[in-house]
Amino acid sequence: MKRLLMTAMMAAVITGTAYAMPGHGGPGMDRGPGAHFGQGLLKGLLALDLTDAQKHEAAVILSKYRDTGENLRDALRAAMEELRETTEAEPFNEEAIRSAFKGVAAAGEEMAVHRARVAAELKGILTPEQKAALEEFRAGRQKHRKGRMKNRTSFLDEWIDMHSKEP
Repeated sequence: MKRLLMTAMMAAVITGTAYAMPGHGGPGMDRGPGAHFGQGLLKGLLALDLTDAQKHEAAVILSKYRDTGENLRDALRAAMEELRETTEAEPFNEEAIRSAFKGVAAAGEEMAVHRARVAAELKGILTPEQKAALEEFRAGRQKHRKGRMKNRTSFLDEWIDMHSKEP
């Protein structure tokens, strides 16, 4: 029971941390950290009805940053795995967990800067109308993300409420 509770709490912490990172959809088990960024970005660009010239410029920008993005995703994935292993290790070692979490934070920081850099360059090729449409698209995705996160935490809250009562 103690192990289950610890696992549930760490999942909530890691998920919350991942969602706190700008533009990050979470640490998807099959895709890994940062995977949603590229998909969401591409969906946003496709929704803008770019000209052929803009599509070419966007492809050149994305190509320029592709390897760096993959390396940063790998580093974030490794840092999150290290944190997971550290939190599950016995005996409990608070200092090791704090150290591993700092690794996740540092990797997440680098990923956030990278995302912002790519987004800034991409915004530079957009018209004012396209920028407004992109902001609308992002607002819709943010609302969807918040709803999904609320569903996840409400499930945990319900489970706790159901099982925390004295028998």
